[in-house]
Amino acid sequence: MEELKKQIAAGQKNYPGLVLAIGECGIDKNHNPAEKGAAFLAAEEELFAMQAELSQNLNLPLIIHSRDDFERTYGVLKNSSNEDVIIHCFSYGIEQARAFLDLGYYISFSGTITFGKGERLETSRQLLRYVPKDRLLLETDAPFLAPVPCRGQTNTPLLIGHTYRFVADALQMPLDQLALLVWGNAKQVFRF
Repeated sequence: MEELKKQIAAGQKNYPGLVLAIGECGIDKNHNPAEKGAAFLAAEEELFAMQAELSQNLNLPLIIHSRDDFERTYGVLKNSSNEDVIIHCFSYGIEQARAFLDLGYYISFSGTITFGKGERLETSRQLLRYVPKDRLLLETDAPFLAPVPCRGQTNTPLLIGHTYRFVADALQMPLDQLALLVWGNAKQVFRF
């Protein structure tokens, strides 16, 4: 944590206005499974709580990585008073979205929102319609999670248009209107 504080201070000094957030940080049970042990997961949770506190103390938005452990992630965040929080690469359902939205957080979707067929795509559309428009963000997560029709390829920012088209279709919104909406939300949370 001391090293992180030093790096942020140096970034703020050397690049004024360009340190926009802390993160991504959080809990990842997929890459850090329980087999590593309860002590390992407890240490990850403790570090995450310290990073959340640091973002609050520095008045910087917090970008959350949460994979396969909503409960532990939510447990840290519900005890935090951070206001500008982004749930990066959202991978849960409407119930979990509701919990994060009730805390006032932003929900950010990557190319994974375009994955699947049939019922899974309809579930994704319902989730997109559930998230309030003033809490919606879209992202690439490059070089990972390329959207359909490029799934499995190396992702780049050049592919974000596929994600935007999918979301615009799900929300029955013109693409340019969606782009302005997401841009406005990004400006709000990152304060630029």
